[in-house]
Amino acid sequence: MHTELCRLEARNRQLNSRLSKLEAVNGLSGDEIDLSDTSATDHRDKKVMKALVADGRERVTIDDLRELYRGHTDIRSAETLKDRIKTLTATDHFELVNRGLRTTTWRFTGLES
Repeated sequence: MHTELCRLEARNRQLNSRLSKLEAVNGLSGDEIDLSDTSATDHRDKKVMKALVADGRERVTIDDLRELYRGHTDIRSAETLKDRIKTLTATDHFELVNRGLRTTTWRFTGLES
């Protein structure tokens, strides 16, 4: 019973953390990011960038962006995720840091733009 209680408390902490992040993302107005290039930025991309601001992330990988799109948008298709990530990272809000064989890393510059 003690083991189960510990497991449930850990799960509760995870859920509370996730809820806090979602509340932070939904509480951001978008003014925190210069979204003047709205032609290339749809509402899903804005949600992902708001999540980056809420999390205080500066460097992100493809896996990070996939997780953010799945967690904050309705996108599930692998092909759509690939296209959205390619489009988002091509904006001025991201700077390529490292293109590796296994992973690529960008620096989120959304707050500086």
